[in-house]
Amino acid sequence: MDIQELRREAQTMQPQLTADRRRLHQNPEAGAVLPETVAYVKGRLTEMGYHPQELGGGLTATVTGTDTGRCILLRADMDALRGQEQSGLSFRSENGCMHACGHDMHTAMLLGAAQLLMQHRQELSGTVKLVFQPDEEGFTGAKSMLAAGVLQAPAPSEALALHVHSGTPSGTVLCGSGTFMAGCTLFRITVRGKGCHGAMPETGVDPIGIAAQIWLALQEITGRELPAKTPAVVTVGRFQAGQAPNIIPDEAVLEGTVRTFDRAVTARIMERIRQLSEGIASAFRGSAQMEELASAPPLQNDPALLLAEAFNTFYNTKVDGTYKRLNTEINTLYRLYMKGLMEMQPDRTFFPDANLTLRVAYGTVEGYSPVDAVYYEPFSTIDGIMEKDNPDIYDYNIPQRLRDLYRTKEYGRWNVDGSVPVCFLATNHTTGGNSGSPVLNGRGQLVGINFDRTWESTMSDYEFDVVKCRNIIVDIRYVLFVIDRIGNAGYLLDEMRFAK
Repeated sequence: MDIQELRREAQTMQPQLTADRRRLHQNPEAGAVLPETVAYVKGRLTEMGYHPQELGGGLTATVTGTDTGRCILLRADMDALRGQEQSGLSFRSENGCMHACGHDMHTAMLLGAAQLLMQHRQELSGTVKLVFQPDEEGFTGAKSMLAAGVLQAPAPSEALALHVHSGTPSGTVLCGSGTFMAGCTLFRITVRGKGCHGAMPETGVDPIGIAAQIWLALQEITGRELPAKTPAVVTVGRFQAGQAPNIIPDEAVLEGTVRTFDRAVTARIMERIRQLSEGIASAFRGSAQMEELASAPPLQNDPALLLAEAFNTFYNTKVDGTYKRLNTEINTLYRLYMKGLMEMQPDRTFFPDANLTLRVAYGTVEGYSPVDAVYYEPFSTIDGIMEKDNPDIYDYNIPQRLRDLYRTKEYGRWNVDGSVPVCFLATNHTTGGNSGSPVLNGRGQLVGINFDRTWESTMSDYEFDVVKCRNIIVDIRYVLFVIDRIGNAGYLLDEMRFAK
């Protein structure tokens, strides 16, 4: 579908998206358990035709078009923060939680994307996995979903997420390569003193005073101990102590966060927090214990996404419209041209255009070198399959029958120099839709089945590089080996005629 048409279609969904967002905003839930939010999102996905599954406290759903095996993950967080909303909005929250970080918008936007994807699922090449995550604020949501297998069945090759930003003009999307958002580490400092009556402070050790001194010291870390150009923020958001105004308590607790773009800087700051806490507490006759509660690394964006975004933007705004107009004109003129040729040369044989009809691509078996000092041989064998054997990874969990044959080397007539040929590389230019195409040798004999392109060849539709672009072909001998020795269906081979 044309991108402009898709945008217009998305705009018609605005009333529903607004309703979704306001419903979520008015009924926020914090933490890892979000029963009302999960139920609402699950219901909306079901209405669209999905079959959502609860996983690790969150939800997943998939939509598949043409099944190429490729999967892309789209993610949104659903949880809110604890706090009393005072916005005065007609749809404000009144339950002691509030969507102050935009997660209600994230969830509503992913619901909108889900609807568009379902409506256009026939145009998809592969699978899109939708992930609605709990407890982003508490750092447990992603971990629980990962532990529950969110990156399996199917396993995504890319993941996309976004975050609303109040300082960015509406309609603007920010994207950067490399480290784009800071990592965050939560810490707790427990200060212990000696409780006593407020009228006799000399008989105790005041943990509140110690904690206050620690808080002041922490503010000096980023300003005095790090280079001026090193971005880092230390924040104490919780300071709790005591139960009565006239009693000095035994204990005070500080909780806060460290945010940096570099894990090494975070480690350095955390160590200084520990040293300062223990040292100050000791100086005032108390003690302090610092502990790390949770941590999330900095966000590392894939730089290829910037290139893809720039390319798509340029193509959609500068190329697509002109291309379609010129292509329509060319097709009209081409029909007139062919009519003229046929009238001028009535005895000539005219073959149909290769598009959507039989086409033949010629090439040679050849390896390649994608980068310096790396060379891929043109042939692979069953030894390469066994090198990747890993029962813990679905795609590399090799059937036991193949393991047994590899151990005994009982390859039968498919034995070639002590192994079995599996794949080979060639210089044929293949595109999407060529998987499964027969590969013939110079004598017209079937020698393999086209499988896919190499990673470096995925750009070949736009820029074909004869040095790097290769297609991967399954050796027909391996296909026959699997039929014969793995599937025990050798009787099928008796119906075939093999070249010598």
